[in-house]
Amino acid sequence: DVLVCEGNFYVSQSAATKTDPGSVLQFPVATGTSGTISATPLKTFTVGALPDMIEANSDCTKIAVANEGEGSFSSTTNVLTDPSGSVSIITLSDGSVKTVTFESVVTSFTDAALLALGVHLPLPEAARTHFSLGLGTQTYSPAMNLEPEYLAWSADDSALYVGLQENSAIVKIDAATSTAKGIFPLGDKDWSATGIDVLEDDACTVATITGFKTMRMPDSIAAVEVDGKTYVLTANEGDDVEQGSYEQKQKFKDIVTTSADTSTNTAVGAALKGDANGWSASLSSFTQLSYFKTNQKSMRVSIGSPEVDYTTSPPTLKEVVGFGGRGISIYKGSDMDVTSAAMTPLWDSGSAFETTVCSAVPWAHNGVCDEEFSGVPSTVPAGASTTETAEWTALWTSDTGIQSTLTDMSDPTVDGCTDQGNGSPGACPLGKTKDERSAKDGPAAEAIVAGVACGGPFLG
Repeated sequence: DVLVCEGNFYVSQSAATKTDPGSVLQFPVATGTSGTISATPLKTFTVGALPDMIEANSDCTKIAVANEGEGSFSSTTNVLTDPSGSVSIITLSDGSVKTVTFESVVTSFTDAALLALGVHLPLPEAARTHFSLGLGTQTYSPAMNLEPEYLAWSADDSALYVGLQENSAIVKIDAATSTAKGIFPLGDKDWSATGIDVLEDDACTVATITGFKTMRMPDSIAAVEVDGKTYVLTANEGDDVEQGSYEQKQKFKDIVTTSADTSTNTAVGAALKGDANGWSASLSSFTQLSYFKTNQKSMRVSIGSPEVDYTTSPPTLKEVVGFGGRGISIYKGSDMDVTSAAMTPLWDSGSAFETTVCSAVPWAHNGVCDEEFSGVPSTVPAGASTTETAEWTALWTSDTGIQSTLTDMSDPTVDGCTDQGNGSPGACPLGKTKDERSAKDGPAAEAIVAGVACGGPFLG
């Protein structure tokens, strides 16, 4: 991330080994006619692993850094090196850095305590054991699951609100003491009474699905003050975790035999397959299973926790839950003035994102518009520069997950098109990807901005 304040330019930078401590680099803002700056930073601040967003307080005396702490699996050693997520607070006057960890958010900092509160854990300790993801010399901590993505200062700079996307939760930090005061799960979004489009039918088919919920999982968050009261706003995108043999996001048809009976827990247990083969089931509703079997066999669902209880033998499927809240939510900041507690939105956009886009620009409804899916050739393009060749080589030799995705997106027999816009086969242009994300995370809101425009409050 980058930040400009008080005549300086700040850049967050991960280490060469992303699980090692990262840095925030300070540069002077370019001035004069040349418009150039030195490539040598004025200062370097050491922060936590994989620093993501950086944000200054109101007078730029402190900078907060969301250290995502994403793990890295080695197929050679069968070890998942997984640093704990954290937040670093840099005081610019003396250059000091305080790193805030999350052990203080609950009295007993355990997987069980966080799950009981409603926090989603993509890879709790029992799941790591089940999928044979070794710890090596590390000692497991629930904080390995907590990955800060975004953060926002309160209007008076007394607090930091930290978004944990993969956990669908927010941590509140006391900025004066650099202490995590609580963790606040944002609650799943229930589609029993609110419409959702999960069908890839090139249409706007918004319907309710009894018993189906999705994790809100906000990417960006914002904190605003209105009439002396703080509100926290979230853009509910959705995200998932993949490490080694573990893939949290699964196609429904890959873990459930769709031709089998799923009307009872015993029947569901017998129908489970793939990564869920041999598991038992303890569901409270079966209606959503019938819906997906009939209408959308490729619906993406989670095998994280609490969706699956990995402490039982065999693991137990307890919920069928999807990814992303498909819109935005507003929470009262006062609800986070207490010790850790589950949150209820003051307001949620419901189905508005899908229905509005369907009405205004139907050709873009739930389309694929991520820049990383724009199509990357599987061979070095003709005329590529040395730098472009190096970037292509790094992509196609190191990241098997993105390789598979890009190959599918560019293959007309899978997710690509016979005409990518220039007459040749490849990745589909936006107008040809309508409904492609309906079974995944839908509109996938990533950014949220609040302020005052044209004499009134603005939210977008």
